[in-house]
Amino acid sequence: REDLSLHVERCAERYGAVQSELSSLRQQVRRIETAIWGMGALLLAMGAGGAQVLAVLRGLANIAPP
Repeated sequence: REDLSLHVERCAERYGAVQSELSSLRQQVRRIETAIWGMGALLLAMGAGGAQVLAVLRGLANIAPP
């Protein structure tokens, strides 16, 4: 019974650590997405055509993590 209690406690700790890591990864993804859209806006401001900007954004989206 004590072993089971210890196991449950460890699983809860691991679950908390995994949830924290997922939250951190979601924040990183949001920052990457913001940077990608910022690059697209910058390209448009510099006079790049819409097709060029879309090509760059698609390329960046393929590099960025899902």
